[in-house]
Amino acid sequence: MNCEFSSKDSENRKLTGMIARMTDEAPPADFTQKVMQHIRPKRISAWQRLRIRLLTPLAIISVRPLPAVAAATALAGLIVAFNTLWFTHTGSLPGKGTVAGAEPVNFVLDFPSARKVAVIGSFNHWQPENYQMHRDRNDGTWRLTIELQPGRHAYAFIVDDDRIIADPRALWEQDDGFGTRNSIITIQNGNSDENRNRI
Repeated sequence: MNCEFSSKDSENRKLTGMIARMTDEAPPADFTQKVMQHIRPKRISAWQRLRIRLLTPLAIISVRPLPAVAAATALAGLIVAFNTLWFTHTGSLPGKGTVAGAEPVNFVLDFPSARKVAVIGSFNHWQPENYQMHRDRNDGTWRLTIELQPGRHAYAFIVDDDRIIADPRALWEQDDGFGTRNSIITIQNGNSDENRNRI
């Protein structure tokens, strides 16, 4: 078999041989980072973005539960509105603490500079939520009526979410163990304790 090689073939063979004899070397440590810095995402036009958005399938949401959700939302709104109106006119929330033998107790605090006041105590685990007092328009005092079960209850007022004070009108007080005093009220046989004492 007769083979003829041109000068180009000879150069290609030499080049191939040189490449084959080269040793492998690892790229520099920051090679990938440098390459990635020079790669920029392709910018697409507004027309292309619109086309992609139109061609993307939309998620279909079942509309069957929507009437039930709307009814539940409307009912919750009515409950909140009723409680707000009741609280505005009576100073207490309907049904709060309603149990057999419970006694309604009127909490009153004369603190005109307060922006808001809540009653905290052993009867609500010292949590002010849902025990916010309202300001009486006639005399400016803060008021809230809470139905308490028979027994001994410790309580205090929290003013503007940061200052805790005992009830100045309280008949009983005790040290809370943290450097402040709590007011005490005792409900027995449907009557609140009327003895002014400090313990």
